[in-house]
Amino acid sequence: MTVTIHSKKHRSVVEKDGTIRVTVPISITRKGGRKYILAPQGESSPFAPVKINDALVRALAKAFQIKDEIESGKAESFREIARRDDQSHSYLLRVFRLTMLAPDIVQAILDGRQPKTLELQELLEPLPLHWPEQRRKFGFPEIPATKTN
Repeated sequence: MTVTIHSKKHRSVVEKDGTIRVTVPISITRKGGRKYILAPQGESSPFAPVKINDALVRALAKAFQIKDEIESGKAESFREIARRDDQSHSYLLRVFRLTMLAPDIVQAILDGRQPKTLELQELLEPLPLHWPEQRRKFGFPEIPATKTN
């Protein structure tokens, strides 16, 4: 039996000589010095282990804590929070942007279902405000559009 891997369309074919050809759409990427084999966008493996990324979860918690403090009036400004927490004002502003992530992205990170290659540094860069663009940029599956009457 011969198995070949292609990056076009997922299918298997039995050849005339009895060999089986399996075509699997994959991509290979490198992040942080490591190589990763990625499933096609929008597909997840039922065997993929859940991996909570503590740095991402802490950053999300901090972002929503800042938002709550500003909205409730517990803190008057980002600078006040930065002084109190002994953190950089600009860092807190970058972390605060995480409150603008699509809700499904936030939930996936909290559940440990984020793409293996997603790193905090990438999330702290300017991010698109349009949620489908965020999903594409960070490697999350797209959510099908719903019909409205």
